[in-house]
Formats: sequence, structure tokens, C-alpha cells
Amino acid sequence: MDLKTTVTAITIVALRSEQIVEIFVKHDVVPMLLIQCEKCEGSSIRCLLLRALSTMCCTTSAVRHFEKYSGIQLITDILEEDSRPEPERSEAVTLLAQVTAPWIEDNYSLRGLPEYTKSLVKFLTKFLKNTRCCQNLLLCAAALSNLSAMDTHNCIKYLISQKSIEELLKAIEHRRNTSVYVLEQVASLIANVSSIDSARKHLIEIRAPAALMCFLQVKNVGENVEKRLQQKAMIALSRLCSDHKAAKQIVEIGGVDKLVKLCREKENRFNSDAVLVAALASLRKIVETCGKEVISYQDSQELIEPRLLDSFLAYSNQNESYV
Repeated sequence: MDLKTTVTAITIVALRSEQIVEIFVKHDVVPMLLIQCEKCEGSSIRCLLLRALSTMCCTTSAVRHFEKYSGIQLITDILEEDSRPEPERSEAVTLLAQVTAPWIEDNYSLRGLPEYTKSLVKFLTKFLKNTRCCQNLLLCAAALSNLSAMDTHNCIKYLISQKSIEELLKAIEHRRNTSVYVLEQVASLIANVSSIDSARKHLIEIRAPAALMCFLQVKNVGENVEKRLQQKAMIALSRLCSDHKAAKQIVEIGGVDKLVKLCREKENRFNSDAVLVAALASLRKIVETCGKEVISYQDSQELIEPRLLDSFLAYSNQNESYV
């Protein structure tokens, strides 16, 4: 059986269940695939090997094998070579997004990642700037978001120096009907970066608050992804809008009305009390910064003047519990 047939078979079988993946891991299939990636000369075969690795690395044990055998270095080597065909680099980004995925159990760090974070952010930013493929844009956004959660301080420093988020926002602006999944990953990335005080000025300068408010206008694309997008966007906004420039951006694009709706209309926020708290906090920061004239008298009386807890109880999805 030739290598192409073998690798394709491994990928197909691994897709069936995590139990099968664990059997492969036990028999050192992950390091074998990594070795073949380094040895093979054909890009098409390397694409198949990278895809097999992406399929395999859905469990903690598989990811641990991947990091043990210098998988991050392999990805970095592929991305840094401009001569590599775009499909090959795309498969490498897919693998990076997979092994850094937050939904994999106990996947909080990768051995060797800090050493390569700077290069990875640089190459991902370059790739997303040059690609015309929406799928590649999504993969880059997901990989950057995952990196910003896994190696926060290092990654954020390089995200700012490489203008990665600015380039993502430009890419979204220049495309018509950008996938909501891209918006979700970018919102998640901005939320991660906004957790660092020193990074917020940069986000405000590139008008991230205004972009997030635009993201919140997305409708009828699927409840689950809309929920995730809304929650990530609101986390970031609640952190950013204490700043006068951020608050002003939101006011200028009519964002106050949207935040009021999120507070008052449960169905508008998918009955999420977390979004309610973030929206209330954001409104209060905006009014404190820009003045009460940015909000109606009634909204001020009901959403701003009372204690935060009282406003929360009045509009919470759980308010019946407190009666």
C-alpha cells in the first residue's frame, strides 16, 4: 500500500470515533505522520499528512504526542516558506487551529509554543492579508484567537506589533457577506486581547468597539453561533467602553439603542443574563463618560439610575425567581 493510500485510510478511519484515534495514538501514529511530513518532498502528499494530523489531534493524548515530537516547529517551518503552495499552508493553519483549540480537554498550553508565537503571528497575519479564500481567513482568525488565549501576553504583544486585528477588520470590511463564523472568531480574539489593560488603547485606535457593534447587527444566521458572537462581543465592549474614545465610537454609530434593546428584550439576547450584565455595565460606562444626553430619560431611569443589581433583577431571565 502506498503512502497516499495509507494516509487517506488513516484519516477516514480516525473520523469515525475518538476511541479509534486513541488506538492510533497508542501505536505512535502521530509521530509517524510528523516524520513523514518532514521527509516527503511532494506538497500534495504533505497536505494529506497535515490533514490526517488535524483529524487525529482531537484528543488530549494526540495533542500531547504532537507537542512532544516538535509539531509546532513543523507548522512554523511550513508557514514561513513563501514558496509553499497556499493549499499546504492552509492545511498547516488548520492543524494549528486544531491543536490550540480550547474545547480539547486540558489544552491550556503547548510545549515550545512561546518560542514560536512571534513567528506564527507574523506568518498568520501575512497569510490572511494575501489570501482571497474565506475559509483561509476563518482558519487564520481561529488560530490567532486560540493563540491569544493559550499564550496571552506573548501573543498580544505580537498581535499589536503585526497589526493582526486591524488586518482582520480590513479583510472583513473588504468582503461582502463575511461568514458569521469569521466574525465570531474575531470577536473572540478581541475579547482575549481586551483582557490586558495595556492593549485596550490599540483596540480603540483601530475602532474595534465600532466593529463589534456592527457584528452585533448580524441576524438569522443560526442561534448558536449568534449567541457565541454576541457573548464574545459584549465581553470585549464591557471592557473597552470606559474609555472616552471607545464610548464615543459606540454613540456615533447608534450603539446605545442596540445596548438598550439587549437589556430590555430577552429574546434579543437569547435570554442570556451574562449579556444583560455586560450590556448594563457598558451602558453605564458610556453614560458616565459621555453624559446622560446620549440616552433617553426613561432608559436612564430604568437602566442607569438604579443599582446595577436592581436593573439586572428587573430584566433578568431569572427575575421570576426573585419575586
